[in-house]
Amino acid sequence: MATEQEKELVRERTNIVDLVSSYTRLKKAGSFKHKGICPFHQEKDASFTVDEERKLWHCFGCQKGGDVFSFVMEVENLDFGEAVEFLAKRAGVALTDARSPDSPRKKIKDRLLKVNDLASRYFSKVLRASRSGEKFMEYLGNRGVTEEQIKSFKLGASLDSWDGIIRTLGKKDVTQGELAQAGLVIVNESGRHYDRFRDRLMFPLTNAVGDVVGFAGRAWGDAMPKYLNTPETPLFDKGKMVYALDKAKKKVGPHGIILTEGYMDVIALHRAGFESAVASMGTALTPAQVDLVRRYSMKVVLSYDSDIAGDSASMRGIEMLIDRGMDIRVVTLPDGEDPDSIVTKGGPEAFAARLDAAEDYFDFFLSKSIQRIGAETPAQKREALLQMAPLVEKTPNDILKDEQKKKLGERLGVSEQNVHTALLQMRESRRGGRPPEETDGEVERMMAPGVKVEKRLLEIMLSSEGAAKMILDRIEPVDFSDRNLGAFFMYCRKYREKTGGFSPNDFLNSVHPQEAVRIISGIRLAGGASAEESEKEAASVLDNFVKAAQKRRLGDLRRQIQQAQKDGDEALATQLASKLLELKRKE
Repeated sequence: MATEQEKELVRERTNIVDLVSSYTRLKKAGSFKHKGICPFHQEKDASFTVDEERKLWHCFGCQKGGDVFSFVMEVENLDFGEAVEFLAKRAGVALTDARSPDSPRKKIKDRLLKVNDLASRYFSKVLRASRSGEKFMEYLGNRGVTEEQIKSFKLGASLDSWDGIIRTLGKKDVTQGELAQAGLVIVNESGRHYDRFRDRLMFPLTNAVGDVVGFAGRAWGDAMPKYLNTPETPLFDKGKMVYALDKAKKKVGPHGIILTEGYMDVIALHRAGFESAVASMGTALTPAQVDLVRRYSMKVVLSYDSDIAGDSASMRGIEMLIDRGMDIRVVTLPDGEDPDSIVTKGGPEAFAARLDAAEDYFDFFLSKSIQRIGAETPAQKREALLQMAPLVEKTPNDILKDEQKKKLGERLGVSEQNVHTALLQMRESRRGGRPPEETDGEVERMMAPGVKVEKRLLEIMLSSEGAAKMILDRIEPVDFSDRNLGAFFMYCRKYREKTGGFSPNDFLNSVHPQEAVRIISGIRLAGGASAEESEKEAASVLDNFVKAAQKRRLGDLRRQIQQAQKDGDEALATQLASKLLELKRKE
């Protein structure tokens, strides 16, 4: 395990805003405060805050919070030791060799990341320095892909060979078993290993922080399948992948993220200056992909060349985007065209014009529905209404929902009452699905008054040295009704014993166990008050706290006495009654 000094150095060198911005988009909300959409639960309002000065984060929606270590633990699904090593590598801090052995899971992931990196380098070399790569280089040149893009997107090629990667990576001590675990080779029924990707243009697939977690291979000529992906591995899950998100998240502009269908579409759009383009690796969006996109932008432009309006799987993805409260527009493309061909034939201006003319998603899908179904007969109108109903139902804005209902009635020549009836039918058919989300702030509203006083007391304690001494000296951990806050207060007491004092500034700038950090991150520190004002408020809040604790203890003792009498234990009842009288004398 890393030493305390090393952990402190890692924390100090990690800019929490830069770290969190790698996973969700933040906006400045004060001198040191930043806000954004929480990456850990679905929400429409930004309740996720980052305190750059204190190096803490907290979500007032899902109540999660902590420091740089706990953030990485949550977002990357790591334990504490793995999070320290993750951030140490990021911050350029060398850890001692005295740390405990890595977990088996991390060892596997680290090894597969290394194998994928070697594979990516191998495919790149095949593309650039082999006869097999010449046709793919020519193909990329004809598609307008530049040398800079080949390097940036780490494009490569695979040999038309059954054992090209096995032989090459075998020389670098990569076993066939590791290649199979990474999805780079296939093992047949007889146990023979052979290359999965043969004679293909290779697209490395990276996660949100740029690590190669898998590959996609485009076949040469008419070979099938046209595209072949890495199977599910400890690193790769296609349903959780958004191609080029690691690049696009840094370039989100006024249009938001541009969602396309294919790898070449993304590369073409980036070359044309539309660097917020990503690919969903198909049109059927998954919940994980939607949440990934939403971390970096609440605006999305759909630029698919397929008929998404006629595909039920694609429509479910659109419903998820709507359900997340996203601003969705759709670029209309001519039949047979895709973003790549638009840019290649007409240049950046051609796609820019279509981007500027992108339709609101509801208008787009309504037009497509009428075009496909018709709107003349009652049956056609009913079918169109039922197709559009899920989009209306998912709309989180009531004013917008009313406008959509009105638009449906006008376009279909149907009364608003009939529109309303159709929506009710759809709602009934969908009832029993996902339960309502917990409203942001519900936890705070439901919090008992006593707990609010306890949190306020800790806020004051962490804001003034004089107030901290007053509070730490007067009350006990058992006085807290909230066990977590009581445990945190006990930790503060032990910290004072260990350090010989309690300076809030020193305390907040130290590394603490994650249980303590979670409490600290959720406490809004009192600011701007003088030491005298803080101590005065501390005295007042302490009085209320002590009275509440005394009242709670008296109530607990009375209940214990009643239970002892009910159980026939007169000795215990008498003993408890004596404690009750003693407490009442202190009131």
